[in-house]
Amino acid sequence: MSKSIFIRPMEEKDLDAVMKIEEESFIDPWRLEDMYYDLYENPIAHLLVLTYDDVVLGFASYWVTYNSATIAQIAISEDARGVGLATLLLNDIIRRVSMVEEVKMMTLEVRESNLAARKLYLKTGFFVSHKKLGYYADGENAIYMMREMRSNENLSN
Repeated sequence: MSKSIFIRPMEEKDLDAVMKIEEESFIDPWRLEDMYYDLYENPIAHLLVLTYDDVVLGFASYWVTYNSATIAQIAISEDARGVGLATLLLNDIIRRVSMVEEVKMMTLEVRESNLAARKLYLKTGFFVSHKKLGYYADGENAIYMMREMRSNENLSN
């Protein structure tokens, strides 16, 4: 069997690898309890892992409410960055969310200093809405970005 990249729903067995990626990727990482909550209790949360040969190399979480979706996190293991895996994860989220007919808009916040992530989001159809001053615990600003999923016109043609 050949090795391949696979994106699937996160499972409890993935949490050790996910938490390692979380710690190396974020200034203010989520706690294990936060991951458990989104995995098992949060009815609007969707968590994915990206694997290669059954090794978790990245993960993403997003929330879907009635007519919008919010990307909470996308992270790739330090040793697997720079080869397009975050783009694969983001495009998979966009594909999944596009199947939810009610969702008209996707949103996210990204650190102002995270130029690589901002470039990725712009490349995949997001636009800058506004800046949230002092959004993060350390005082850094967030850039609030949006992506239209479908127009408000009747799409049932």
